[in-house]
Amino acid sequence: MARYLVVKDFRLLMRGAPISGVVGLYGILMLAILSFAVDPGSAAARAWAGPLLWIVFWFTGETLIHQSFEREQERPVVEIVLAAVQHPELWFWSKVCANTIAMFGLHAVMIGVFTVFFDWEWHDRLGMFAVTWISTMTGYTIVGHLLGAALVGHAQRGLLYPMMLFPLLLGVFLIAARVTTMIFSGAGWHAILGPLRILWIADVLNGIVALLFIPHLMRDE
Repeated sequence: MARYLVVKDFRLLMRGAPISGVVGLYGILMLAILSFAVDPGSAAARAWAGPLLWIVFWFTGETLIHQSFEREQERPVVEIVLAAVQHPELWFWSKVCANTIAMFGLHAVMIGVFTVFFDWEWHDRLGMFAVTWISTMTGYTIVGHLLGAALVGHAQRGLLYPMMLFPLLLGVFLIAARVTTMIFSGAGWHAILGPLRILWIADVLNGIVALLFIPHLMRDE
C-alpha cells in the first residue's frame, strides 16, 4: 500500500511539472544573474553562492510541497484516500517520500547549472554538501508536509502556508547556508560537524513531532 501511495503522489507531482519547470527556470535565472555579477571562483562567489543556493532550494521546495495536497483538494478526494488506507498516516509519509525524490532531482539540476555557471570545481566537497542537503531537506519536507496537512481545506491556505513555514524553518536554512559557505571556503569535516549536529537534532525533533501529531491530524481531516 505504501509503495502505491508513493507512486500516486509522484505521478501527481509530475502532472504539476509545468509549475515546477517555471520554478526551476526561476532558480536558473537567479544563478545566472549572480554568476555574471561576480567572478567565478573568487572569494565573493564562495561567500554568496552558498546562501543563494539555499534560497533557490527553499523556493523550489516550498512550491513542490505546497502543491502536494492541492490536486487532491481540488477534486476533493482527501476523504476517499483516508478511508481507503488502513493507516491514514501512510498518506502523509508517502507525500514526504515522493516530494523528497522530486526535490532531489530538481536540486540536482540546480547543482549542475551552478557548476557550469560558476565554473565550480567540487573536488572532495560534493560529499559534504550532499550530507548538508540531506540533513536540511529531511526536516524541511517533514515540517512542510505537517503544515500542509494541517491547512488542508483552509480557505486561506495559499497565504498562510508560506507565512507559517518561513519562521518555522528559517533557522535551519541559515545554518545550512552557513555550513555551505564554510564548505565552499575549504573547511573540513571537523569544522562543519558542529552545525550539522544541530541539523540532525532538528530532524529528530521534527520526526518525533510528526509521529505524535500526524495520526490524529490525518484522522481529523
